[in-house]
Amino acid sequence: MAWTLKNGGAAWSGETHQLGGTTYSGKTRTPASKPLVWSDEKPKTPKPSSSMQKPAKKKQTSSAKRTTAWD
Repeated sequence: MAWTLKNGGAAWSGETHQLGGTTYSGKTRTPASKPLVWSDEKPKTPKPSSSMQKPAKKKQTSSAKRTTAWD
C-alpha cells in the first residue's frame, strides 16, 4: 500500500503534492514531477538486466574506408 508512478509502476516513498485533484511526486511543482496513483498491491520491482554481454563492434578495415573525389 503505497504511492506508485502512474506510467512506470515503481514505488514512490518521497514527498508529494496535489494539483487539480491529482497527486504528483516531489514537494513542489517542477518539470521533474511525475503523476502518482495509490496502489493497494505490492509495488513492482524492476528486474535486473540479463548478464549476457553485448557483441563487440567490428573494426572497420582499411580497404572498407570511403574514398573521396579529392584522393
